[in-house]
Amino acid sequence: MKMSVLGIRNEIHDLMIRYEPTWDADHHLANAVMGTAVMTEKSLHDWEQKYPADTQLPRYIYLLQHLYAKIQTDDGQAKAKVTAQWLLARYGNSWYAKNLRVTVTQTGPAHKADPATAAAPATQSQQATASSSDTKPASQATVVPVPASAPAAAATAKP
Repeated sequence: MKMSVLGIRNEIHDLMIRYEPTWDADHHLANAVMGTAVMTEKSLHDWEQKYPADTQLPRYIYLLQHLYAKIQTDDGQAKAKVTAQWLLARYGNSWYAKNLRVTVTQTGPAHKADPATAAAPATQSQQATASSSDTKPASQATVVPVPASAPAAAATAKP
């Protein structure tokens, strides 16, 4: 697809928005989102080959894993597991890999295929950022925890 890292980010974001409200009821949408996510993953692999030192790679792999984990199909869960392994193997020292490890450890064996659904509780400042920058009520905002050194805009994933 020859996407830029910005295009990859936007595609993952758009897929999260498309899939979030109807994931429980629409398996056809899950298949469509899955197809686009796989193409986006291929672009992410291409980007990684061209720019292996890009500091944004762990973040987008993490977000892609989060998207796959939300897709409640066998393929989605398998891709979530493979993407988590990719993140842990290639970027094991990144904050995103460490957060994924902590999340998996905290949730136990029953949730290992879906570590993103049991993310660590957000801090009050992250919740405030999410509620002030989101059009949804704070109870529906999806907060992605980020390291303190990351920009504030990265603290929220707008669904």
